[in-house]
Amino acid sequence: MSNVLSIAQKELKAYFASPIAYIVIGCFVALYGFFYTVMRRFVPQQSLQMKKFGGGPQAAAALAVRWVSTVRKRLRSCGVDVLGWLPPRGVAAVLRSAYDPASDRMVKRRGGGDGDTTGGDDGLPSGVDPAAAGPMYGRRAMSYYAHNDQVTRVWWIQQWPHSKSGVPVGFLQPLLLALPHRHTVSLLLAPVPARTANRQTNTASSSVETRQHLNRKIGRRRQKADDRALADIDRREDDAVDGHATFRVAGLVSVTTAPERLETATADTESALNECNLEGQRWILETDQAFVMAALPLARGLT
Repeated sequence: MSNVLSIAQKELKAYFASPIAYIVIGCFVALYGFFYTVMRRFVPQQSLQMKKFGGGPQAAAALAVRWVSTVRKRLRSCGVDVLGWLPPRGVAAVLRSAYDPASDRMVKRRGGGDGDTTGGDDGLPSGVDPAAAGPMYGRRAMSYYAHNDQVTRVWWIQQWPHSKSGVPVGFLQPLLLALPHRHTVSLLLAPVPARTANRQTNTASSSVETRQHLNRKIGRRRQKADDRALADIDRREDDAVDGHATFRVAGLVSVTTAPERLETATADTESALNECNLEGQRWILETDQAFVMAALPLARGLT
């Protein structure tokens, strides 16, 4: 036992003889302080709000309704007309429709609930039980996701159109309205913190300016792509100064069809992407996750 204590004492002395121990302790203290601050600031606030509504599941539901109402008011202030939010059976019906389009006609005929309008079938209320929202069968392949008797292929929009004079308002019309297949166009926006956005803008500006300086030094001509990139950076800086937020934007396009018509639907979708001046790339592997992000209205964020 004495030998163990002697070895431990020797190792501890050697450990604290170098700056490594103090760096580790400093990092630990900094992390502990960060998490303590977060817990001290946010957790009591949520707890107080929960207590205000009485606590328990009913309080959580009331707090969720309050948040939804706030989002609804802010959307209206932005000019977006919000008709309301879907109840659980309504959300499940949307998910069921994405997984099993053949069930749409059956689900739309339901009207046996107390709040349903007249004209529907008696019995089940409108919508779908959340437990029955998923597919009976699902399989991911290399470039598509098979669910029930349908398949879905997803494209990630890697580049949006750029124009010095601005992009036309209806540039997405071929994709939104002219595609003769069941499809979705999903737009994901994640706000970027002001400091991060400023740092990204400075980095991009420095990169373009350095490239232009090197091109002048070796006698290369000035590239219009760099000029347009600098103009875009200046616009982003002006927006930040005016108080507008910066967002990370991701676009996803999905098309759902029968397996034997997948290649035809693919050709039509890629033709529509070209007409819209969108650089789209097929989603390869993890196609089930692509389906969830593109075809299901679950408000998935960007990581």
